[in-house]
Amino acid sequence: MYAAFASFLNRPTWHTNHELDDAEFYRCLSHVVCLEGFNPETMGSEFRKEKGAHFDERIDSFVLKAWAVHDYLKVTGGC
Repeated sequence: MYAAFASFLNRPTWHTNHELDDAEFYRCLSHVVCLEGFNPETMGSEFRKEKGAHFDERIDSFVLKAWAVHDYLKVTGGC
């Protein structure tokens, strides 16, 4: 499931605040956020395994974004 983020994590600038990178993150997230078993914390752990703990702060920001989208969709019936 988290392999859906490969195109995002393979971008050389994935860890920056560039809007194109964020757009790719959200595009990838849209494919998995409503799947049974998706968990933003697990997503973050997979990112850390792939890219290393030295990106913890940036990865944490993606985890928070994923939780926000996930919770919004669950509450509004979008999933």
